Amino acid sequence: IFYLFKQNTMKHVFIFSALVIFSLASYAINKTPAPVLEPNNKKVVQTFHEVFQHAENVVWAHSHQLYEASFTSDAVRVTALLDKNGNLIRTLKYYKEDDLPSNILFQIKKQYHTQQVWGVTEVSEESGIYYFIILRDDAHWYHLKADGQGEIELQSKAERGDI
Repeated sequence: IFYLFKQNTMKHVFIFSALVIFSLASYAINKTPAPVLEPNNKKVVQTFHEVFQHAENVVWAHSHQLYEASFTSDAVRVTALLDKNGNLIRTLKYYKEDDLPSNILFQIKKQYHTQQVWGVTEVSEESGIYYFIILRDDAHWYHLKADGQGEIELQSKAERGDI
């Protein structure tokens, strides 16, 4: 950059300006779609209201034939993904240790008794329900994956960089 200004030629200034404009345009194109109040698709809205009767603070987004609703339900953050035909594709729930099924919590406490549950993402889709659990201790982060039967697998272990 400093070289461009040192040379002070129109050609270099033009190239630099073009790079800045290209970068800004790329950023704008890749941004998440703007939220909408509620989709115009009646099938999507009907399915959403049937399945998520206690949804509050709903924010909708739409892109590529898919509709995404982010909301809270019973104090749990939820994201639901529906297709244009109103089919529920995937649900993501974000919560803490207290909302984990007891069989999974039991296995975690048994295998990782010195670690603390930091957060849980529950993924529910046609193939089943999976739990992505983050644990931490004084020195490490642990990323676990569990299935509905309570089978737990360590996905990764990393040193904590926040201490």
